[in-house]
This record gives sequence, C-alpha cells and structure tokens, in this order.
Amino acid sequence: MGLDILTANDRLGEYPPSWYAATAMPLAPFPEAAGEISCDVAVIGGGYTGLSAALHLAQ
Repeated sequence: MGLDILTANDRLGEYPPSWYAATAMPLAPFPEAAGEISCDVAVIGGGYTGLSAALHLAQ
C-alpha cells in the first residue's frame, strides 16, 4: 500500500471524521519529469502565498 498523502501527517483521534476524508479518492502517481525543463518562475506550494504569487504572476 502506498503513502496516503491525505492523512500521512495526522495524529489519530485528533480530528473529527470528515465527509471529504471518507470520500476522497487517492491520487494516481504522477509520471517522473524527464528531459530538460525550463521556466521563468516556478511556484512551489498551493497555500495562500503560493496561490497569491501565481495569481499575480499570471496577471
């Protein structure tokens, strides 16, 4: 069984059961990046800071 990224860092019993956690489907593995890849900017992370940075760069 692979790593469940949805609950990998959870402490048992810390959070109440949620509908999302009970119904979320596991992600299929992403293919490994191959070859030469280049970009002007790479936003790492999807939190508020990463989303804000990506939005401002896109505008």
